[in-house]
Amino acid sequence: MRFARIAIITLAAASAIAADRRRAVLPVTAHFCDSGFDVAGVEVPPEFCIRKFADVPTPRVLLFAPNGDLFVSSPKSPTSGGAPAGAGAIFLFRDTKSDAPTRYTFATGDAFRSVHGLLIKDDRFYYTVADAVYSVSYSPGDLLIATATTQKVADLSRSEVYARFTHSLAASADGSILVANGQTDNDHCPSTDPRIGSVLRIGVGHDLRGDLVTVGHHPSRPDQPTGSEDPPRGCHFQDTKRLRR
Repeated sequence: MRFARIAIITLAAASAIAADRRRAVLPVTAHFCDSGFDVAGVEVPPEFCIRKFADVPTPRVLLFAPNGDLFVSSPKSPTSGGAPAGAGAIFLFRDTKSDAPTRYTFATGDAFRSVHGLLIKDDRFYYTVADAVYSVSYSPGDLLIATATTQKVADLSRSEVYARFTHSLAASADGSILVANGQTDNDHCPSTDPRIGSVLRIGVGHDLRGDLVTVGHHPSRPDQPTGSEDPPRGCHFQDTKRLRR
């Protein structure tokens, strides 16, 4: 099985101001570049370092919990970009003050085959699969997902073959939750479902299928949704050719 590496790039030292900022986040004795493992064959400027901490099959989304735990989604479903199959799981990594953090399997099974987006908000852990957004109760430090408390937050089911399963989640400033509902290409303009190629507001007080926040448009053709990607094909490609003439 092919594995993708999780690596973090950090600015080791640049100025007194940067040093002060680091002290606000980490203890004075902590040195990021002294932890983890070297990444063979990678060269970076003297002020930077790249460290390897774990192997995860096809990691897609990283989420830090309030206590510092790191969650990583690893979908088994094939992506439109051709990424290899992951584990169909959510992994949790906990810092043990050693070079390699301890890895736990937070969630796995058929229900997590297409897991992707992750979010923690108001004592709930949210995750996306191909056709829905779910949440479970969560407290910092939990090592196993509380499946008994699962609630369906949004229904993203659709029949269009060009709909993406790789949804992303974000918390809005007004307290609501946003989810990306993209499409694999721009060949279908407009989409038969306006919720494909859009950002949806979901959760309490909103439609179970999500309320439209925005739909992707090409600036020269506001009536033509272009989805969440920007490849030069479909109706976007036609607009591009016209603008270049």
